[in-house]
Amino acid sequence: MARRAVLEQVKSVLLVVLVCASLVLSAREPMGVAVSKAHREMPYVIEGNQRAAGLSQLLLPRRLVLHREGRHALLADPDSAGFRSLWGEMQRAALAARGTGQVEPVKSSEIAALRRSRTGVEAILPAELPLDAWFAVWSGRGAPAGDGGRPEGLDRLALFVGGDGNLDIYLGNTRGWGRLRAPGGTTLAAALQAAAGEAAPARELTGGWLRVHPEGVYVPSFEVSMGRLVADPEPAVDKDRLRDAFFPDSTAVRRIQSQDGATVATDGRDGLIVYPDGAVAFNRPSPRNRDRDGGKWAALKQAAEFVGGHGGWPAGARLLTAMAVRAGAGPGDAPDGSKSQSLLGYRFAFVPGYRGYPIVGGLEGMRVPSAATGVPAPLEVFTAPSGEVQGFSRTVSRPRVEQAPQRLIYPQDALSAIDGWVGSKVAVRDLFPAYLSRRSASGARVMQPVWVAELADGALLAVDGATDSATPRVYATGETAGRPGG
Repeated sequence: MARRAVLEQVKSVLLVVLVCASLVLSAREPMGVAVSKAHREMPYVIEGNQRAAGLSQLLLPRRLVLHREGRHALLADPDSAGFRSLWGEMQRAALAARGTGQVEPVKSSEIAALRRSRTGVEAILPAELPLDAWFAVWSGRGAPAGDGGRPEGLDRLALFVGGDGNLDIYLGNTRGWGRLRAPGGTTLAAALQAAAGEAAPARELTGGWLRVHPEGVYVPSFEVSMGRLVADPEPAVDKDRLRDAFFPDSTAVRRIQSQDGATVATDGRDGLIVYPDGAVAFNRPSPRNRDRDGGKWAALKQAAEFVGGHGGWPAGARLLTAMAVRAGAGPGDAPDGSKSQSLLGYRFAFVPGYRGYPIVGGLEGMRVPSAATGVPAPLEVFTAPSGEVQGFSRTVSRPRVEQAPQRLIYPQDALSAIDGWVGSKVAVRDLFPAYLSRRSASGARVMQPVWVAELADGALLAVDGATDSATPRVYATGETAGRPGG
């Protein structure tokens, strides 16, 4: 691992030198050379991936929490059969209530009482986005310009069935809740009953000395068992075509081959490393519109388009987190509006999955020009505030089972390990089982079961789920930057 870290640092230094040399050489060449139409767009999709991924797929809820009039809650994840029909009912109800009136503020204590006394369902959404953006995604009619017409953010959607059979719809984020009245009757109760037969028992996690999301963190109430995986590289990656997708004019690209088989390339402005297994790390140091802030929603759409043309989307990929990256802010730090925390851009983490569990982990390299932002993802995009892509990493593998499933540590133990890493000042927004993709000492890529904690700002920490360690290991960075926690 130490040798690999040294190699990555050498390649990063080499890339900087190459970019500087290319800039000097480019300055000597005639300016204003037109790029031909054929060079303007050369998207490349790796075999087995897709050019486009619908926003409705990318923005699926992480899971649905089913509330049952005081009985224990249930969890339905996107791979369960009843999830799709229940989520469809929730979207239709929210769209029907749109425009029926103003959103009425509601106290969190009222939501807590509804969870105990009424039948309903709550969607844990992957990121806070403007209301109009969510409505556009759910309706399938395109997306509003910029961040939409209304500034309210939404990262939770809850529906509860009233005594008269009508629905109350609640829109939530970390700052509070609002209510919309749904017109007419509903078929939600039938969809809830169908989904309940396949959902898993859940409980609300209390943080004790560690703060959790004010509206609750729900984890499985049963023992979670997962098997360690070994992964194979994506097959049939055409590295030349993959490289050309990043550079409109291949004639201006200068390349250096490293001893381990990686190719370092630059056109004088952008830098790229293509690894032997097809993984890539891309860096654009100077965006064209550095100061203009187009908003998280506009940046997300540009990030999704970029991924599609630079390797494509693995089947079932979803957005895991979307966070604003600010100067001087570490994992869990909330923005305070000071100049020391000025907006650098937006980080989007997209993940494939395996048997219902998301896969996190990937290259650190050039991904985010700021302080630590937690464990990376197999597909990660960093944009400037304007939405222009400034950094991209892709580390997608094909998992297969290596070991028999074993029980994970309890979620409360995972929280305790996180507390020792970040301290009690940090709020945990979510906690869920996942696979952490990383290279073993032999160089093979493995995927180990972990608990992943999302902090209040969207940063991710991974806690080793193995039960044979008295002190679970915490991973707070990627493969090549700094030390993992422990």
